Amino acid sequence: MNIKKSSIKEYEPLPPLHEQYALKFMEKHRVVKLGISSDGLSIVGICPPFEQNLIDEIQDFHRNKVEFVEIEAEDFTIYLGRLFSSSSEYDAIKGINQHIEIDKFADDAPIINLVNSIFIEAIQKKASDIHIEGRAEQVSIRYRIDGVLVKGMEYDASYFLPISSRIKIMADLNIMEKRLPQDGRISVSIAGIELDMRLSIVPITGGESIVLRLFNRKDSILSINDLGFSDNIKKHITHLYNQSHGLVLFTGPTGSGKTTSLNAIIRNLDSESNMIVTIEDPVEYRIDGINQIQTNDEIGLSFHSILRRVLRQDPNIIMVGEIRDSETAQLAVRAALTGHLVLASLHTNDAISSVYRLINMGVESYLLAAVLRGAVAQRLVRVLCPDCKYEKELTPAEKKIYEKYDLTPKTTFHHKGCPSCNFTGYSGRTTAAECFVTSARLEELMVANSPNSVLAEQVRSEKFSSLMKDGLEKTISGVIDLAEIERVI
Repeated sequence: MNIKKSSIKEYEPLPPLHEQYALKFMEKHRVVKLGISSDGLSIVGICPPFEQNLIDEIQDFHRNKVEFVEIEAEDFTIYLGRLFSSSSEYDAIKGINQHIEIDKFADDAPIINLVNSIFIEAIQKKASDIHIEGRAEQVSIRYRIDGVLVKGMEYDASYFLPISSRIKIMADLNIMEKRLPQDGRISVSIAGIELDMRLSIVPITGGESIVLRLFNRKDSILSINDLGFSDNIKKHITHLYNQSHGLVLFTGPTGSGKTTSLNAIIRNLDSESNMIVTIEDPVEYRIDGINQIQTNDEIGLSFHSILRRVLRQDPNIIMVGEIRDSETAQLAVRAALTGHLVLASLHTNDAISSVYRLINMGVESYLLAAVLRGAVAQRLVRVLCPDCKYEKELTPAEKKIYEKYDLTPKTTFHHKGCPSCNFTGYSGRTTAAECFVTSARLEELMVANSPNSVLAEQVRSEKFSSLMKDGLEKTISGVIDLAEIERVI
């Protein structure tokens, strides 16, 4: 390769510290960034001898958009000394350095600080998830806040490998694997906050997608009274979890608050006179007096394998974090039949569909009818900001929506957006829900293998309030707005 000789002085002022390579890399290989050429190439100064492996590595890092120039070793030493002469400058950048030897420098302080800053921002924003997407053109950070993805910082594409490698190291994953999905867990203490994170990495076109689900170990477990259930729904739920035995289901999509509701119930139960066991993936809340077990498929600790062994532990109450397969479903029903109270979550869109789902999983309808005490379907909906919400007369289209559910308000609530809610119009979340308690007639229909539509009609005839109606009633009281209900339900 033909590399022309040059002087560092020709490129002054040089790029600042936060735009340079990692210090260890510069010292080891005697390379430094000198600037950007008029045609957009990164100009890199390099001291002889020129090692082809190093040149190839730098070219890969810059995606071949690089121009090399030869610099004197003396010039390099003078520049490096000047670059780090101000310790305050070094401390101030808090480490948004670019790294080439990823496997060696992913645990450098600059990268640690950068990744920690992503975690800290998530904590400050009260995010439930962090999305880090590395593509050919850039790295984008997004946070899921109150159920909605919100855009965060964006970085040059060259930042992704050190960020990805740092996170993989924290989760004890293979940093060289970029072709296959990887899952892991991270436990870390940052700024006095203890975080558990569930990690999923999936290869995508041009890079990888990293998603972290956050669990703050110090988050207090709410009681059932704090979750926003309407009085009627709350009364039904209280009735269900006070049963001596049977199966109680909480249903909804991922992120609908099922686990929070189940843990709130567990917290309300008497753990001194009852043996209570939970099976979770992962354990999100630690509860004193409760035997909590975390699944681990890699070593054979699946929901069904744990549940089978838990039944030998003489439990009174069992919480199954999620019924995912036929074996877990049948074991949960068997446990309920043998005198245990089983609380579990299931992925269905509404409460009554849980019956059909379990039957499809191989549970005999007559057995399910004997144990199912009831089911709750729920969604998390954003609460209107109290500082900028306002009341407005219904439009004809809005009026028709309410009339469909026998509701006749004259006004509904909207939002303007203000500094208090970061101009989103929302602040926090509450719950919209529906619940049925298994009646004698519903049990008969289940034994008869009646279709889901017949079961749903029977539930509606029993003064059942649907998810939509429960949400609409909350819009009338000004807790949420109609747009949010239509978005979520």
